[in-house]
Amino acid sequence: MFINFEREGKIRMQIMSTGSVSYSMETSSNTSDRTIKELEKQRTDIQDDLQEATLSEEDSETKQQNIQRLQQQLQQIEIRIQQLQREKAKEQTKVQEVNEQELDSLQISAEANVLYAQSQENK
Repeated sequence: MFINFEREGKIRMQIMSTGSVSYSMETSSNTSDRTIKELEKQRTDIQDDLQEATLSEEDSETKQQNIQRLQQQLQQIEIRIQQLQREKAKEQTKVQEVNEQELDSLQISAEANVLYAQSQENK
């Protein structure tokens, strides 16, 4: 016997008649990971640009404007990375809580289904 449970398209739980449980998660954290990696690459590129701007031979005012612009971009990227990391952590906590809450009721349901199937076989 095999029971499949899916919640909000994010958590998938399978319970076998042997009592074993397997989980798989399709979460937005995968998307967050990709976005964070992209932002980290942008951050590295901007840091390189910042170093070049610092060493450039532009006039002092233009140089300072470029440096300030790049520093603002770095700050915005850092803020976004931190936001995504917090969201990811919250999502992981939520998934863990759902797993813990649903496991008990699903195990009972699985056992009931096994007993029902066995009673139907004995008829």
